[in-house]
Amino acid sequence: MITYMHMNEYEILIASPFDREYLVAEICHKLLFAEINQEHGYLEIQIYPTSNQKIVLSLKKFVEAITAAKKHLQAKHIHVVAVNNITILHKDSNKVCLVYENMIFATVSANFLEINIPKGSFLKLPLDKLLEILNSYIT
Repeated sequence: MITYMHMNEYEILIASPFDREYLVAEICHKLLFAEINQEHGYLEIQIYPTSNQKIVLSLKKFVEAITAAKKHLQAKHIHVVAVNNITILHKDSNKVCLVYENMIFATVSANFLEINIPKGSFLKLPLDKLLEILNSYIT
């Protein structure tokens, strides 16, 4: 099974890879690649940069793309709640930083999301918690 969708500047692919038990969603953008999987009993997002640049995205469009992909992955086997280990640091009244495993991986300000992950690295996050945090900053 393969489903393609386009949302804003994102291309979303829902697929059943041969090496995975459950469906995955791949989200492609010119600046990043993300995968949402459900292998551990909860939805997890992995974000990979495509360059060494900081990634600056529309917060709302990024959340819309993730939410659209998530709708295709709501399976009955999801039974584990991921540990909430994303921390919010308030830099000032207009900017917050998101921290995961002692690393500031993103900054949210003025309806933009700036992701800072070195090329060659990736970030694994509990999807539901990330969406909850990002949705709270959309104005």
